[in-house]
Amino acid sequence: MSGSDSGNKREGGGGLGPVEGRPTGELLHELKADVMAISQAQIELAKAELKETVEREVRMVAGLGIGGICALIVVNLLLVALILALANYLPGWLVALMVAVAVTAIGAAAVAYGWSRRARHPFARSRRTLQEDAKWVRERTT
Repeated sequence: MSGSDSGNKREGGGGLGPVEGRPTGELLHELKADVMAISQAQIELAKAELKETVEREVRMVAGLGIGGICALIVVNLLLVALILALANYLPGWLVALMVAVAVTAIGAAAVAYGWSRRARHPFARSRRTLQEDAKWVRERTT
C-alpha cells in the first residue's frame, strides 16, 4: 500500500474517498447513499431473478397442464375400450354403469384422502410468532 489513503478507498473507485478530515455528517450521508444504491441494486437483482423464475414456472405449469389433459384423455379412452370389451359379455348400458360406479368410487376415495390431508391450521407458526412479536412490542411500549 503506497499511499496514506489507499486503505480508506473501496475497490471499484466509487463511494467514500479518504475519510481523514471530513465531517462525520458528510461521511454518514455518503454511507447512506451507498447503502441505498446497494439496496436498490439488490432489489433490481431480486426482481430480475423473480421474473426469470416465474417465467420458467409458468412454462413448467403449461407443460404439466398439457400432460395432465393428455393423461385424462388416455384414461377416458381406456375406459371406453374396457366398456367395449365387456359389452361382448353383458349389455353395454350395464357395463358403462358398472365402470361409471367404479370410477366414481375411486374418485370419492381420492377426494376423501385429499380432504384428510388438507392444512387444518395454515400458517400456524407464522401466526404464533406474530402473536409473540405483538406481545413483545406491547410489553416494551407500556
